[in-house]
Amino acid sequence: MIPEPGGKIGPYEILARLGAGGMGEVWRARDPRLNRDVAIKTSLYAFNPRFEREARAVAALNHPNVCHLYDVGPDYLVMELVEGENLRGPLSLPEALKVAAQIASALEAAHEKGIIHRDLKPANIRITPTGIIKVLDFGLARIMVDVADPGDMPTALDMETKAGTVLGTTSYMSPEQARGKPADKRTDIWAFGIVLYELLTATRPFTGDTMGDLVAGVLMREPDLNNVPFEVRRLLRACLEKDPNRRLRDIGDWERLLDEPPAAPIAPVAAPATLPAAEARRPAGVIAAAVAAALVAGLAVFAIMRQTTPVESPAEPIYRMLTAENGLSDTPALSRDGKFVAYASDRAGAGNLDIWMQQIGGGEAIHLTKDPDDETDPVFSPDGTHIAYRSERAGGGIYIVQALGGDPVLLAAGGRNPSYSPDGKSIAFWTGRGELSMAAGGSHVFMVDAGGGQPRAVHAEMAVAQHPVWSPGGDSLLVRGQRETTGAEDFWILPVSGGEVRPSGTMQKLRSIGWTPSVSGLHVEAVALQWIGVKPPRLFFAIPWGDSANIWESETDSSGLVRGTPRRRTRGSGRQTHSSLAIADNLDRLAFSDLTVNYDLWSAPVDPARAEDPSALTRITDTLGADWAPSVSADGRQIAYIAQRSGAWNVLLRDTSAGSERIIATGSTVLTNTAISADGTRVAWSTADMAVESMLLASGERQKLCDRCGTVLALSAEGRYASYEPAENEDVYVIDTSDRRNIMVAARPEKSLILTGTQFSRDGKWIAFYSIDHSTRTTQIHIAPFHPAQPVAAGEWIAISDGKGFSQDPMWAPAGDMLYFVSGRDGFRCVWEQRLDPVSRKPEGEPVALRHLHSARQTLRGFSSAGYLVHPAAAPGRIVFSMAEIKGSIWLEESRHRR
Repeated sequence: MIPEPGGKIGPYEILARLGAGGMGEVWRARDPRLNRDVAIKTSLYAFNPRFEREARAVAALNHPNVCHLYDVGPDYLVMELVEGENLRGPLSLPEALKVAAQIASALEAAHEKGIIHRDLKPANIRITPTGIIKVLDFGLARIMVDVADPGDMPTALDMETKAGTVLGTTSYMSPEQARGKPADKRTDIWAFGIVLYELLTATRPFTGDTMGDLVAGVLMREPDLNNVPFEVRRLLRACLEKDPNRRLRDIGDWERLLDEPPAAPIAPVAAPATLPAAEARRPAGVIAAAVAAALVAGLAVFAIMRQTTPVESPAEPIYRMLTAENGLSDTPALSRDGKFVAYASDRAGAGNLDIWMQQIGGGEAIHLTKDPDDETDPVFSPDGTHIAYRSERAGGGIYIVQALGGDPVLLAAGGRNPSYSPDGKSIAFWTGRGELSMAAGGSHVFMVDAGGGQPRAVHAEMAVAQHPVWSPGGDSLLVRGQRETTGAEDFWILPVSGGEVRPSGTMQKLRSIGWTPSVSGLHVEAVALQWIGVKPPRLFFAIPWGDSANIWESETDSSGLVRGTPRRRTRGSGRQTHSSLAIADNLDRLAFSDLTVNYDLWSAPVDPARAEDPSALTRITDTLGADWAPSVSADGRQIAYIAQRSGAWNVLLRDTSAGSERIIATGSTVLTNTAISADGTRVAWSTADMAVESMLLASGERQKLCDRCGTVLALSAEGRYASYEPAENEDVYVIDTSDRRNIMVAARPEKSLILTGTQFSRDGKWIAFYSIDHSTRTTQIHIAPFHPAQPVAAGEWIAISDGKGFSQDPMWAPAGDMLYFVSGRDGFRCVWEQRLDPVSRKPEGEPVALRHLHSARQTLRGFSSAGYLVHPAAAPGRIVFSMAEIKGSIWLEESRHRR
């Protein structure tokens, strides 16, 4: 409850409201027990135990220049009531030094007790009517951030973004704080230097209209000391060293830098504020000469350019590599002013992706998130103060973190690809499993208030909707999707306040210039990335074309309909699948990721004790093309798989004992799966047009088992039956290769399900498969008796997984007493094993991890919806599977646009 004058907070009688703080309000109150007036700061949240411990340390700080902390309630602080005014400049040098002496004395007393202020600024310093300086809120900046329950923090984050709050605090923030590093007493010394500078000049050494400008100054520019008295320049340089190791170590030494004369006269600092520190300290004559020479040279170049270069001609774009680590950096996002980039990277070395932020043009990257689960798809709020992103933590969702670091806050469970509205008030996202995203009902778009609340569906009638981006005016969303279950795929325009959805026409325009949405082997989806409000508006999107993927752009009208011919914005043979554009000062900055993805065959021992042993992984193939969908004979000597070689797609048969390979089939379009019978007599595969073909290896006889029927999944032990996933009515079907009959062996109990992944046990008596439920976005693995004469009833199915998450791609162990499968049960895509009763085939005990794959760089996630391409196959003592190895870096394209 909000107190009122005449009411009480604990035992304290409320007298008047004094103002509002960052986390609550400030009240004047009376302590009737001691008959004294006090100041009470109320909090919107209950304090946690950590607060109480740190508050005790602050309360023990007894110093005449420190505002005393008297008491701590469950959600309020009781402090000394300090009469007077907040500190303001300009002051004369003697007056400023008197104030600085009292501030330094307060800091020194606190630092000796291990207490750091962390938020020293004039607003926290008061001068009493008697001239005594009091430092307020000592040590409470850290405590107040930690008092709230993380689940309640969206409201607190919203308060932190009120006008002036972030910019005001950032003006006094040290470089290490800006980079998200731990603060120590040297952070207070930096702030002391800023405060002294402001006392003398009534200005701050680092300013800016946006947080990006301000942080850029703190991290990169040297303060201009020309307008401060000569006597304090040495002190200010020592306090404002950007490297804390070179900064004044103890605040108690501040007077020594005033009393001791400098070793040599310090010339006036004539260098611009943007020069590095070393440049700023050069003698004035050298700097003046350099500036004069640069000016003359610049005028000469300008004169030549005026004669030879049209002013309206935009220069060729310049490309710069923003990240150079030998790992994976992806999903870049630029701040609106183009001065900062956030991205996902595994550069920390733990194998997972975290969110990082760095300044364009240099500076150390800030490690924003450190959760062990992958975090991707960052996006800046329009004002640059917060970053929303996707985390795989606890099943996945949208989180928000302050751009300069802090505790992440869950905004929307299950959400993907957040997108801020132009006014920053709402965030759009989509839900669905990536593997099922383009299946009807598999994805939906929502929007939620940026400060938290209940998400609202946006045009739930869409059969498929994902990857939303806002229109420049914030009145609609553009999504990849389909209006009807059997409708055409396109980028669709969804008005957020009602109205009819419309296709943008992007896909139609692309088809007119030769693009086809067929499977390329990349498993890169066409994705809308950004809708820019320039004249005319531009839509940026990523599409696969051939064996590469690039960023494209199209001009649109104000409603989103595509005009003219789309053009390729980035080129090259890599996979450029994510981008972010910022326009400022006639400069286009396009950040994009450039990835390399290699799919190779690997094997691992069937030994849970070595599930986390990286040395237990053995590479079978090592190519730059795609090697996937392995199938292994019972003796492990033959592996059939799909391979991309020399611009063609092939079914290869590898003899593991001889190390030789031969081509079974080839085609100019992608081949989608292979299967080899356990006895090694037959190989089957599927073509891009969903025909199923096979070959008898002894004779080389080829046979088309069905035309446009679906994707082959497995062959029975002797090769008579071939299981496949139909293109429609996705029940469990097999083909009898002897007469090419299609036989249903298990039917969906509900039409919303899909049944797929069917595998035969070696004895031919059982099948394993999994169901996909679009309504719950979950999968479940089942075992059932195999009766070719009639379908097995759903009541006879044996559930192997619990159906609460993601499990797929079952594979029988040779003896039939174990089932291997891929699952996300530990938050990653790993291979697990489930022991089975040898007679009933019911599960015994809990699943055990057989191969952990927790690295974002080596992953089973790279196959999109085609889970059968991983295809864990059992051989004696080992499993064989395909795995993606992903590496990539962030690039920046800079170009001048026409004025």
